[in-house]
Amino acid sequence: MDLQLQVKHGTETLSVTAAATCTVQQLKQQLEQLTGLFVRNQKLIFKGKVLADASTLEACKLITGSKVMLLQTEGLPVKGQASTTRNVVAQQRLAAAAASKAKPGGSCSGSSSSLLAETMANLAAARAAGTAGAAAAAASGSGLNMQERRAAWSKTGVVALRDMQLAEIQPQWLEGVAGARAADLSHNRLAGLPGSLCQLSSLASLKLAHNCLQDSSMPWQQLCSGLPGLTSLLLGHNQLTVLPACLGQVSGLVQLGLEGNSLQQLEPEALQGLSQLQTLTLQDNQLSQLPESLGCCSSLVALNVSRNALPALPDTMSRLAKLQVLAADSNRLASLPPQLFVGCSSLATLSAHSNPITVDHLRSMQGYEAYEARRQGRATKQLEGRVMADIDKSFSEGADVEQWQRWAAGPTGLGKDGTGRAGGS
Repeated sequence: MDLQLQVKHGTETLSVTAAATCTVQQLKQQLEQLTGLFVRNQKLIFKGKVLADASTLEACKLITGSKVMLLQTEGLPVKGQASTTRNVVAQQRLAAAAASKAKPGGSCSGSSSSLLAETMANLAAARAAGTAGAAAAAASGSGLNMQERRAAWSKTGVVALRDMQLAEIQPQWLEGVAGARAADLSHNRLAGLPGSLCQLSSLASLKLAHNCLQDSSMPWQQLCSGLPGLTSLLLGHNQLTVLPACLGQVSGLVQLGLEGNSLQQLEPEALQGLSQLQTLTLQDNQLSQLPESLGCCSSLVALNVSRNALPALPDTMSRLAKLQVLAADSNRLASLPPQLFVGCSSLATLSAHSNPITVDHLRSMQGYEAYEARRQGRATKQLEGRVMADIDKSFSEGADVEQWQRWAAGPTGLGKDGTGRAGGS
């Protein structure tokens, strides 16, 4: 028998269907998909009692219509899942409003929903009109004198269209600037890119962050074959889900920014040819694994994979002898590649907060003592130079951090659960 439960999480209430015979643990796994909150960071409360993971919903006396409270004990939701929760709730509300409107006597609710929908439509139309107006003004020369701008771009070698509220780039805007070395199109509303962008064959830096680019609108093959001299490509805060294989053709890439997208997959070939890559930012995505080809990025100095859903890191990372900084906060890491500290002989900063990894595991790894010496040396230099940014991370990798924060919570000094794990429950 299926139960229809009402789960309150923050300001939202989720409608969840689960079998009466399923366990609380299984219910938490379902809620993780909806909210992005890891199972270990969930606490479910019904009628003032915390539900035990091993108990069935039936044994907990849950019935259809039961209201359960979901609390977050620690950690952060996986990137992209918070918006998924809002979308689920919004869909449920719209469905309820439609049902109410269809019922006799539900006209008042229906009218309210219609009014809300009409208001939102008007706001969207106003935004679209503003964007279209800005683009039209730019094209006509009122607001953007493109002739003057192109003249300036030719002199400076920089195509500067940052933060112009542009929904598109007109192909003619890029005429006569084939020798440009950099293009900044970030902080606009671009849903696509013109083919003429690939005519700027001398580009070394291309900034496309904070736009509305999707997989279907990205001319990846044209970009990779038409801009072989790129050394910096910034695509953070768009709507990309896949990093394609053709990116591996841009072998001179030094900096690649992909943070704040919805990436679920990195094609292995995408990283295979990037032997010059030094900085790779992948935080705030939805990655559940990294390809083994990451080990081919032999020049990598800084890697950020925080706030994803990674249960492990590829063993090939131990080939990254130049890696100095590794940020992997808020994932599902219970261990690290066995040879990480041995192979990554330059690693001096490791941040693994909000993971189930333990200090004991780190200390048992081969090469930990050498890493610890490098970490202490880096922290000493920061103190001597009075560089205090993220100084707390110079003294701790984040493993078991909750244990020490909750020292007074229990007689064992390991927190209420007594486990001593970084992830708590």
